Amino acid sequence: MVTLDRKVIRNTLILVLLILVLADLIGPVIGVTSTFSLDRPGSLGVWFESLLYILSAGLLALIAIEHIQRKDPTGWRWGLFALFILYLSANTNARLNSKIFFTLFRLYRSSLMYIFLQLLFIVLVITLIVIFWPVLRGLPAQYRRMLIRSGVIFGMGAILVDAVSSFFFHGTNTWFYLLEEMLEYSGFVLFIDAILAYLGAEMGTIRLKLRQDDPPMPEGS
Repeated sequence: MVTLDRKVIRNTLILVLLILVLADLIGPVIGVTSTFSLDRPGSLGVWFESLLYILSAGLLALIAIEHIQRKDPTGWRWGLFALFILYLSANTNARLNSKIFFTLFRLYRSSLMYIFLQLLFIVLVITLIVIFWPVLRGLPAQYRRMLIRSGVIFGMGAILVDAVSSFFFHGTNTWFYLLEEMLEYSGFVLFIDAILAYLGAEMGTIRLKLRQDDPPMPEGS
């Protein structure tokens, strides 16, 4: 049996995040900006962000499978949340949102397209919150607070700081960029910590049963 130490995982992720932030700050000085950037596709920072998303989606998928096997009606909600996180992971390197924005900007030649996409993303997030709210409401207060806190921190970076930076500084302010990325990364580190806490305290060991439709073949056949 593999044991996951929640404290070790959380502290390791925080340490890696701090190292990447420091490297991003001194990167321009030593000429390795693209390597340690927190926002540039292909950089170590973006790969770390993808790892956070994939780890989060994997943990959510485990919870979804366990709930579905227990005939719990909230199982599909956990699964839908996992799919949304996978989309964020794909968007991290592929930059789907940016490609959509620049396509619309070339078509309509208006920066209002960015505001439209931000509003669309907000609507998507609100829809997801409405769908996931019954699950959140049913969780013990401790884990509910942990998940809400992680979501608020992530949202402050992904929506609030990003909107202010893009609208007033056209995305060129270094400190706003670092603040945005740190909030997003920190939100997901706290999210993973909350999910691990829920898994460890509420569900314990997860056992997955694989159904075998065909009878096993006899030996030597």
